[in-house]
Amino acid sequence: MGRITYFEQPRVGLLTSLPNTSSNGSAWIGTLDLLVNDWWSMGVTQQWDPDDRRTDLSSVRGQLHLKQGTIVNAAYRYRRGSPGQVTVEETDLSFVIPVGNNWNLYGRWNYSLHDNQTIEALAGFEWDSCCLAVRLVGRQFVRSLNSPDNLGLYLEVELKGLGSFGRNTGGLLDNAILGYTR
Repeated sequence: MGRITYFEQPRVGLLTSLPNTSSNGSAWIGTLDLLVNDWWSMGVTQQWDPDDRRTDLSSVRGQLHLKQGTIVNAAYRYRRGSPGQVTVEETDLSFVIPVGNNWNLYGRWNYSLHDNQTIEALAGFEWDSCCLAVRLVGRQFVRSLNSPDNLGLYLEVELKGLGSFGRNTGGLLDNAILGYTR
């Protein structure tokens, strides 16, 4: 838990926002991560503005690590937008499930409750051996709220220790699924 305390009032700000001279510090921010046992963890983050007496950011997440590499994540995020900015309220579900020798299935569904639309959905599989990995991912995503959905089909072939060719699906999955590692 923490907060920035100003010993002097800020004198510099952005053109769009002047420094806040009514407060002697920033919002309070707290994070709590709890490892319940070897297979279950939870986390909570909260940002509270004492000047406006409101929550600006809140998130809750849970993660299950089940047998032999199965990972299931669930999260809820909320961020209050300042005047003229969009409020963010979304859910995020993702998973990695081993299905037999060297095969994994994975997926993610990130949904905006505020806009009633899918932000990103992806599904795919990988075959991974000692020397070679092949990943195929289908992805639907939004670049901006006013644009149509974008669709992609990505293939990567990785020659371990030498390099890979195709779309960097491993990097995409690292960013999209908490706990996924190549």
